[in-house]
Amino acid sequence: MIAVQARYFKALCRYSVSLSYIGKREESYAKGKQAVKMGSLLVKKNRDRYEPGYAKSLRNYASHLSDVGQYVSAMEKQFKAIDLIGRFYQKLPRKYGVYLGGVYFNMI
Repeated sequence: MIAVQARYFKALCRYSVSLSYIGKREESYAKGKQAVKMGSLLVKKNRDRYEPGYAKSLRNYASHLSDVGQYVSAMEKQFKAIDLIGRFYQKLPRKYGVYLGGVYFNMI
């Protein structure tokens, strides 16, 4: 069951980003919110395995929030993503450096 939830989580993340690319901001925001919620549930089940994906979903969701004018909430999610991804970066800098850079880039 958890494997199915994990695949659905990844699909939601990708779908929300795709919606954003084609300008469907409200739909992107809604799917991003759903992905973050599902990611947090997965993290509760297995933190080591799902927290990196959850951090990436927070990064994407922050962009969606910004797209719909929720700038304060977007910054809160960005800072949370920075905190999470920063911890991964300290352990595996080559793997997570790109993601950490992406979070900072989104803040510009």
